Amino acid sequence: MRTLKALVMMAAVAAVVVPAATRAADTVRAYIPFEFTVGDATLPAGNYQFENQNTPQVMVVGSLDQQARVKVIARPAYAPAGARVESRVVFNKYGNRYFLAEFWSASSGLGTGVSKSRQEREASQKASAQIVLVAAR
Repeated sequence: MRTLKALVMMAAVAAVVVPAATRAADTVRAYIPFEFTVGDATLPAGNYQFENQNTPQVMVVGSLDQQARVKVIARPAYAPAGARVESRVVFNKYGNRYFLAEFWSASSGLGTGVSKSRQEREASQKASAQIVLVAAR
């Protein structure tokens, strides 16, 4: 019984440590065809790279032409057990405004999300959210 408990404990620790270590490599690229908001910054339509940098708590969104770069505090996002993860970027849309919600990496099977900004919370009080998915690579 003690051996079983020890194995369960080691598996639980590995499940937390291994994904955290691999999160630094999560990167996807996508063409975003609309202006969108990340934290307090509004970025124009264009080609972007979404990545975790150095730590699982920081997401960096940068345009491929180097004209825009934003860092925001991130959190892990979880897919349902057994679900196939596709590389994609997820936005919440309120009226005609888009707010970055998450990005997912097919290579790692992991997602990264951002908390709602003050601007997004205000927009959500005025309109219902629509979820918009953009394919990424």
